[in-house]
Amino acid sequence: MPRKRRPPGGGGGGRRGGGGGQGGPGSGNQSENFQTNTQNGSNTTSLFGLNYADKWGKKTEVTASYFFNWTQNDSKSSLLQQYILGSNNGLVYNETNNTNSDNFNNRVNFKIETKMGRKLTSYNGEDCIYTPREMAKAIVEKLNPQGIILEPCMGDGGFTDIFTEKGFSFEWCEISKGVDYFKKETTDAEWVITNPPFSMVTKFIKKSVELGIPNIALLVTINTIWMNGKLNFLKENGYRLEEIFLIESPYFRRIGEWRQSGFSLGVLVIKKNELGNFPINDNLKIGEILW
Repeated sequence: MPRKRRPPGGGGGGRRGGGGGQGGPGSGNQSENFQTNTQNGSNTTSLFGLNYADKWGKKTEVTASYFFNWTQNDSKSSLLQQYILGSNNGLVYNETNNTNSDNFNNRVNFKIETKMGRKLTSYNGEDCIYTPREMAKAIVEKLNPQGIILEPCMGDGGFTDIFTEKGFSFEWCEISKGVDYFKKETTDAEWVITNPPFSMVTKFIKKSVELGIPNIALLVTINTIWMNGKLNFLKENGYRLEEIFLIESPYFRRIGEWRQSGFSLGVLVIKKNELGNFPINDNLKIGEILW
């Protein structure tokens, strides 16, 4: 009967075959990523890739990638057979195979993501949120403001579009458009209505009081009014918290990028205090869910 012998590392027969699961650049996850199959023999792989990410305007993000690989495979195998029985006794059979191959792969990915909705431009990158138009409309209709309205951080116009729709007179500021509320020195506005950057609520209250605006309505988490001495500041400057009405967070309606903060969202209505020095209205109403 014939006796066969193979040299070590040949043709993928053993654990140490050239294209096996360990080592070479053509194996494992890289082969998967670049859409190549592991081959027996010796593999040489050249890889090239590019990634691109950018923002086009305020709402559109673009990402793209390109990957290329070139795999050269060199496979050699040999077979030696020597017959020791029968009529073929003494016969020697020797076979050698050489195989070469080149494999080229390209992969291109491209994605454009556009955020829909109205974005409030913030003074702090962590404060950018979306203000649904329906919410802005409900707030304005509830407040029914009279006189000139000031929107100190207009963003993309969540509130000002409603002011225009209803024929209200209004002023606006927007830091990204070069109109900084904190540099404003005078105004004839009777109302401030805004969704301020949450990290700057105190500053917006103080600036509105400094300008002498008699009615201030802020869309915020309602716990903020009890923080950082706001009530004392209002009392010292002749203002008081007049009303709070609650808003269902857009988070629960899966609208925009609102995050669940753990605190109730609402509108704080602050007014000049003509009834005394108390910083909170004795008949303060809390609990109406507006939207």
